[in-house]
Amino acid sequence: MAMFRTRDQISAVLVIFLGLPVAHQVSAQTSLNVVPGWNLLGNSTASTLSVAAYFGDADKVTSVWKWVPAKSGWAFYSPATSDGGAAYAASKSYDVMASINSAEGFWVNAKTGFSTQFPGGAAVSSTSFQTALVTGWNLIATGDSKTPSQFNLALSSSAPTTGSVPTNFTTLWAWDATLANWYFYAPSMDADGTTTLSSYIASNRYLNFVSATLTPQTGFWVNKPETTTTPPSTPVIRSGPATAGDWLTFTLNVQDFAYPDRSAATVDRVITLHEQYKVPVDIYLTDNALATFESGYTALMTRLQASPYVALNYHIRPPKPYDHGYDWAGLTSMSASDQVSRVLNYESHVTDLITGQPGSSTGGFKRLKEITGSHPVIAAFQPDARLSKFDCFQPIAVSSFWI
Repeated sequence: MAMFRTRDQISAVLVIFLGLPVAHQVSAQTSLNVVPGWNLLGNSTASTLSVAAYFGDADKVTSVWKWVPAKSGWAFYSPATSDGGAAYAASKSYDVMASINSAEGFWVNAKTGFSTQFPGGAAVSSTSFQTALVTGWNLIATGDSKTPSQFNLALSSSAPTTGSVPTNFTTLWAWDATLANWYFYAPSMDADGTTTLSSYIASNRYLNFVSATLTPQTGFWVNKPETTTTPPSTPVIRSGPATAGDWLTFTLNVQDFAYPDRSAATVDRVITLHEQYKVPVDIYLTDNALATFESGYTALMTRLQASPYVALNYHIRPPKPYDHGYDWAGLTSMSASDQVSRVLNYESHVTDLITGQPGSSTGGFKRLKEITGSHPVIAAFQPDARLSKFDCFQPIAVSSFWI
């Protein structure tokens, strides 16, 4: 995933960046430490790398993905098949990923931890992105180890006024594999000059860059706003201040258990549409929907986790006994500690839809949090008002369990 170097520590994460190489020398080789699960890696030198040469061991790697901004779509590679995943890519209208170009970013879904060495060479300069960024999402990497605010300044063709913060992009995101969370930066919030940025980061439980730099191994997403006044041919993402007023959001709530193939196909189509038109969507899964997709629809789960347009969240519904008006298990007569214990048990396992009891398989909100590495929103959570210890269930409502 990504490596974020601060003055005090190096977080074990590998990330990437897109850019044009310039004559800035780096070390002879770059070491990338891959951890089990999702890693965001980066090639910040002038070299073009063969994806199969570095990530072709099927015992270590499940799949490799990179974002193609010109198409607003994904390129895919898997060492698990003889064609490198070409047939699967074609079935999903993905590009086949054969190489990692200079300054490109890519996700690696690893089965186990391992290390690899990228060759050295001329590094990518942040200033090269003054013309290289496209409208919308860019997955990029640089080789000059700047902080996000310094990277923002480097995108200006002329020096800004002393003390001012230009808005050369909307947001910047980098993934920390060790903490399983996102670093966030927005120049518009930084320009406010108060605590707007830090407060927003804290309220959403993101990570604050502070003095952390975007090292040559770090990959990050940059969302560039549209600058033209000509109406776009397709929608583009725009963001504004949190106080702007009403917002239009798109939400898909998945709770089907009878027709999993149809549900999976529908969700896959929704992701494709939202990636095509660059429109964010919130997708909510019940514990059973999550378990079904994890066990039988691995490619769909990959898209749900990797797409920059999807926010993966959680939904609670019967037969869980703490849903509104559904206290069949007698929670109202339990002590506060027993109530919390019962809820924790449910939200750590997959619910048996026949008995209504927690099953033996790991699942629930805890599992979704592990998968996303964040604090998913819980939709439609209305604890039964008859519960005498109602306050004990507020921690779940604010997603503070299993932090």
